[in-house]
Amino acid sequence: MGKAAGASPRAQLIAATAYLQKRQLERALVAARRALELDPGLSSAVFTLGVVLEQRGDVDRAIAAYRKTIELNPGDPRPYNNLARLYADRERNLEEALDLARKAVELMPNRGEILDTLGWVYARRGMLTEAEQTLRQAVTLTPNRASLLYHLGFVQYRLGRMADAASEMRRALRADANFPEAAKAREILAASAKDPS
Repeated sequence: MGKAAGASPRAQLIAATAYLQKRQLERALVAARRALELDPGLSSAVFTLGVVLEQRGDVDRAIAAYRKTIELNPGDPRPYNNLARLYADRERNLEEALDLARKAVELMPNRGEILDTLGWVYARRGMLTEAEQTLRQAVTLTPNRASLLYHLGFVQYRLGRMADAASEMRRALRADANFPEAAKAREILAASAKDPS
């Protein structure tokens, strides 16, 4: 890459995204920040910075980056979705999370990951019927994503449908035996085996 191309904000954003995909978070952080130094209004760079910060565990700064992305580009569903998921995962601000997830779905209604977030927010709020319905749609659109299958199985477990929950947990673990919630999936699978209602 030539010096001029490497100095452009888009080139830095591409580098940040590539580093992020390789889980090289420090390099991704440097490249995203460099992109923003060159173009502070580049919403995709602000969003990427938010993703990097979230993966590094810097939740408050990630939230600020997602909010800034929404301000810069209110038509982008990704920051609404990520902010809603972040809140749902931490069981924080669930009313706002619901509004954010609904906005993401409004902007991109046929995306499994986005419907998954809405379903997960419903689940965290105890709206299990709505959660299951939405998560089924998500799994239909994205059938082999372990975290989506886990979320559906979790809701079915909470509804007391152990056989259905066990089926989804097995599917999740087949899709990816090491996904972030794999240990919890195994716990639910074991509990479902004890009470196969």
